[in-house]
Amino acid sequence: PPEHEGGISYTCGALHPDGLIYGTGTNTGVVHIWDLKNQNLAGTLAGDATDDSIVSLAFSNNGYHIGTALSKSAKVQVWDLRKLKVVTTLNVRDDDDKNNLNSVNVVAFDASGKHLAFGGDGGIRITTSKVWGITASLAEDHYVTGILWNNNMNGVAADGDKPYTLVTCSEKERPLRFYGC
Repeated sequence: PPEHEGGISYTCGALHPDGLIYGTGTNTGVVHIWDLKNQNLAGTLAGDATDDSIVSLAFSNNGYHIGTALSKSAKVQVWDLRKLKVVTTLNVRDDDDKNNLNSVNVVAFDASGKHLAFGGDGGIRITTSKVWGITASLAEDHYVTGILWNNNMNGVAADGDKPYTLVTCSEKERPLRFYGC
């Protein structure tokens, strides 16, 4: 895009589940949506965080939402792609003490698109779509650098098993942790 010449750099990216569009985050808090078939910029999502870098973004599996992690402000924004607007902004520093994170640098939707996990310095938080409040808080003494949802049984629990496993990684001695959800 033309603004790339003005000092904007790309900080992260993710492929849409349909494989036809690609989203990129920038150091100015803007998400660019690229049409891969036509090889052009299809849209721009610009919130109010123009001086903040998007350090992670993820599409929901149904393709309706994008979750973004803003580094400086420790915020998570959820965008509705159908309406091209922010659905919610979660300020993880201003929540009550049990949900407070010092930073947020990774976001990931589960396979159903109903849950968004995000993490950083202080652990992992999980929010539920449509409600967008913190529904689970996993405190950690390490800086979370990656999150992966593993769908064990396509969302159907059997014999008391958990339908999802949440895998996180960090820069500590034991970098991988597994949670049953």
